[in-house]
Parts: sequence; structure tokens; C-alpha cells
Amino acid sequence: MGGGGGSFNAGTDPITLTGATDGRSGNGQVRICTDHAPASLTITSAAPSAGVAGSAYAPHHPHGHRWPGPLHLECRQPARRLEPQPQHRRALGHPCGGQPGQLHDHGDGQPSAHAADSVTLQILPALAATAPAPATVGQAYTGGPAATGGVAPYTWTAASLPTGLTLNPSTGALTGTPAVDTHGDYPLTVADSQSPARTATVTLQVLPATLAIGTSSLPAANQAQVYSAALLATGGVAPYTWMATGLPTGLSLVNGEITGTPTQSGTFAVVVSLSDGATPAQTASVTLVLSVTAADVKPVPTLGGWAISLLGALAAALRARRLRRRRR
Repeated sequence: MGGGGGSFNAGTDPITLTGATDGRSGNGQVRICTDHAPASLTITSAAPSAGVAGSAYAPHHPHGHRWPGPLHLECRQPARRLEPQPQHRRALGHPCGGQPGQLHDHGDGQPSAHAADSVTLQILPALAATAPAPATVGQAYTGGPAATGGVAPYTWTAASLPTGLTLNPSTGALTGTPAVDTHGDYPLTVADSQSPARTATVTLQVLPATLAIGTSSLPAANQAQVYSAALLATGGVAPYTWMATGLPTGLSLVNGEITGTPTQSGTFAVVVSLSDGATPAQTASVTLVLSVTAADVKPVPTLGGWAISLLGALAAALRARRLRRRRR
């Protein structure tokens, strides 16, 4: 067998084709020995069915005898029926000897004949599959895996798929939009048309939606007054972890909410960071401006000139009254 990288085994053993993964073809000479043959024997060979690299190859003779390829024996003397005997069958590397058309005695007193011919056997690559591009939750997807080698047509199956995606079993095409919380890995299996079928499995990866902070601004705060502002996270995978720097004294960020009572006034650049529970984790950050209005300070009342004069008069009257009491 040349070019295809395969070998034939004698007898009825299946033939395993190895070493051929690129769909090459090869020519090989096959010799067949039979008992009780007529004086003239030829082989009429149709193209053998294709083999697949790494798969057992054992096509059958039309009359029920298993040969390395669909070889058809033709008897030059149709009055006598050709009956191949397994113990005298040979394949590549095991020639019968002699010249085609000659008779030989195998020691049992019965003449035998042999004939030789060349056949072409195509070896297909082994079945292989290529994984599809990743999909993302919430984003429309069109794609799918690909299969090569083996024997077409192929059939694609999936034990489960994310809600929103559909699989075409004939082509492997995937279409749709993965629903929320459907991120993960989904095995896809392809089977070819061999009997028994060969299979290959690849994985569709569905990524979580991109993590983002949906809050773009913060409401203003007032110094010395209770404050609360909730922050919004989108995409990613719960649970979320929040952090913040640059908050005024008295405020803190807990579970996505800024709460507390600010004791400072002014304008503050607050850097908010967010990470999710995916593996690996996604991160996002944003800078938000927080304005804190100073508390109202009530001024201490002051006395005018008239009030001071009035107080002075009152004080003088009190002193005069005390003097009169002493004189009595």
C-alpha cells in the first residue's frame, strides 16, 4: 500500500489504517489465492470504499467473504464456480507466488490458481472538530463548531444549551442570544456516518456579560446630615465586591451603598471600584464627584448703640435704687 500509510492484514482480521491524516490515496497490489479454481482466473476490481485513519477497515466481498476492499473475482470458465478458501487468502506482503493464471498444487491434490490486480484505496483523515468562538450573555450570537475528516454527513448534538441559543444538528450552527445567568461551558458532540459512528467533542464557552458600574453621578450631601446613595452594577457574576476611596469623613461604601453623616464640606472625587465573582474576576471602576454643602451656622446676636444706652440707663437706675435703700 503506497501513499496512504495503511496496511492489510491476512485472513479475516479487520484492517486498521494508521498514519494517514491528510486524505491521501495509495495504490497497492492485492493477490488472491483460491482452491478449486479454473485454469484461468482474473480479478475485476471496483474502487474500494474509503477508509478512515485510525478506524478499523473491513469491507465485505459481494459473496459474503471479507476482503481488503471490494474485489470482484471473475472466472474465465463460467461453468465452474469460484469458492475462495480463507486458509489460502493473502494480502499485501504475502504474495501467493508464481504468475497470474498459473495453476499450483497446494499438496492436497487440488489445483489452485492465483491472480493479481492493483486497487486504489483512499484514506480519509480521522474525525476532528474545532470549537466555536465564545458567546457572551446578553449579546446576539451567530457561529458554531466545525468538523473535518471522518465520513460525512455529520450530526451535532448537545446535552444542554444556554437558554436563548439553538443548535442546528446538521450544520452545527449556533444562533440566538444567551440569557442572563447562563454563562459556563457547554459540550458539543459531532458524530460522522461510519458504522459504528466516530465522535468528537468540543466546548462552547458562554462568557458573562461585561461588568460595569451603572451609576454616573452622586446626589449632593449636606454636612452633618444623614446621607445615602445606592450604586448600580451591571453584567458580571454575583456576588460583587465594592470599594471606594476619597469619601469625606463620616461616609463609607457598604454593599454598593454610600451611607453615613459627612462631617466635612466641599467637593470630593470618589473613586469607586467593583469586582465580580467570575473566575477570573472582572473589574470595573469609575470616578464620581460628591458635593457636600456646609452646615448653616447661626451668628451670635450683637447689641446696637441704642441697646447699649438702654442697658446703661437700666444699670444706673438699679444703682440709684440701691443707694436710696441704704440711706433709709
